[in-house]
Amino acid sequence: MKACEVSIITMVDGEKRSFSCKGSMEVSVFGTQIFYSEPNANVQVSLGKETATIVRQGDYTLSLLLKRGEMTVGKLGIGGNEGEIQVYTYKVEYSIRENAVMAILHYDLLMGDGRQQMKLRMVARY
Repeated sequence: MKACEVSIITMVDGEKRSFSCKGSMEVSVFGTQIFYSEPNANVQVSLGKETATIVRQGDYTLSLLLKRGEMTVGKLGIGGNEGEIQVYTYKVEYSIRENAVMAILHYDLLMGDGRQQMKLRMVARY
C-alpha cells in the first residue's frame, strides 16, 4: 500500500463537483484498490477488468458493484436504515501509468421511480 494524492471529479445529474485528498493505493495483478477519506466518510474503490466496487462508510453508507452493461443491486444506508438500490453501469474504465491510476465510472442509481445519473473520474498519483 502506497500513499497517494487522489483527485475526484463527480457529475451528479449534470452538477459537477471536484475535490482532492490524501489516500492510499495498491496495484496488483488482481486489480487496483484506492482508499481515501471524505469530510464525513471513508471510501474504498476497487477496480478490475470491467468491474468496480465502491464502499463508503460514514454519515451514510453505500455499497455498489459496477459491471459494465449490467444491472446490479447495491445498498444505501442513511440514519441506521439500509435499503437496496438498482445500479445500471455504462462505463468502467481504468488505466495504470508509471505513477498514477485513472478511473472513469458512469452509472445510474435507480431508486423507486427515480434515476440519478452518476459520472466519476478519479486520478490517484504516488
